[in-house]
Order: sequence, then C-alpha cells, then structure tokens
Amino acid sequence: MEKQELEELKVSIYEKLRRAIEKGDKEKALELLSEIDVNRKKYLDFPLSMVDYLFTLGAEKIGEEFVNEANRIFAEQKQYPALDWALGSVNIEDKLRKRAYIWTSLHGANIEKLTEDEEKFTIKVKCPTGGSIVLKEEHGKTKKAHPWSLGRKGLSYYCAHCIISMEVISMERFGYPAWVNMPSADGRCTQYIYKDPQSIPEEYYERAGMKKPSK
Repeated sequence: MEKQELEELKVSIYEKLRRAIEKGDKEKALELLSEIDVNRKKYLDFPLSMVDYLFTLGAEKIGEEFVNEANRIFAEQKQYPALDWALGSVNIEDKLRKRAYIWTSLHGANIEKLTEDEEKFTIKVKCPTGGSIVLKEEHGKTKKAHPWSLGRKGLSYYCAHCIISMEVISMERFGYPAWVNMPSADGRCTQYIYKDPQSIPEEYYERAGMKKPSK
C-alpha cells in the first residue's frame, strides 16, 4: 500500500470536512456532510439496539421493574448531575433553549414544531433515538401498565427512561415534572415545558400514580 494512502486512512471524516471548508470546496463539503449523516444513523443503531435488547432481556428474565430500577440508577448517577438546568428553579426561557439545543445539536434532529402559548412551550420532534426504536417491528415494550410507562402498556422500554427521569423522579424530588413527554408510535415525541408548575394538568400526575401538590 502506498504511503500516501496509509496517511489518508488516519484522517477522520470531520477533519476531511474541515479541510474541504478551508479550501472552499463546497461540493466536497456537502458530500462529506451527507456521508456523516448516513454513517451516524447506521452507527447509532447499534448502541440503541443493544440498549433495547438488554432492557428486553432484563424484563423477561427478572421482571419489568428491572427497567425502572436500571433507569433510576442511571438517572441518579449520570443524568441528574448534568441536568441541573432542567430541574428546580430555573429561567424557563433558558430551559427551553437548552432543551432545544440537545435536540438539534446533540441528537442532530430538526424540531418540527416549536410554539409558545400562555401556559407552555410545545416541542414536537422526530426522535432519532427512542423514535427509531419504536419503528422497528420487534422492540421491547411494556406488557403491563406502570407509573413509569405513562400508566399504559405498550410503551417502549427505551422511551421509558425519559418518563422515569424527567417526570417520575422529578415529581418525587421537586413536586412537578421537568417536562411532559408524549411519545407516539410514528417515532415522534411531543414535549411540553410548562412555565408555571401549578399550571401542569393533574392528568400527568395521575398517570404516574401521584397526586398534584396543592402548592
């Protein structure tokens, strides 16, 4: 193999993109962006499928409460230390900005709907993680209704992590959900960020087996 080819094999696709931009090679840059997008989706499918498989296996071997317990441990050790902006007393507009940033920059998804009314902000997005899982013919989903599965059966085990961390545990800790999650079978998820916790409807507490605090 020629030495030049060996050197090229060492270069990441992101560095190739950077070089193309610096050279002003728009066609090459767009080609690399498309390749990155395709590769990212292909690669992301492996860890997502693995998580889905592990949750499904655990639910079958140990029981569905395994999904709840595993997600609670993960939330306490990994999610909450990095999500202080989503919990407790925070500026609601900053909260929206950061939530949108996670969708658009970390997940790499376009937000299909982002609106504001007097009570809340509404985000609708085609979820590239849990949303891709629910589109598979075979994926793990709850056989029974649980407080951590929106009070219904048939919720993706993978999608449950958002419900457990951002709704159930948040309500236990702070008295209200960080935001409300409404995943659907078409791979989309609608999320509501309420400006005032007191305006969050009672139904979202009831589906988690809780009662809305009076204050």
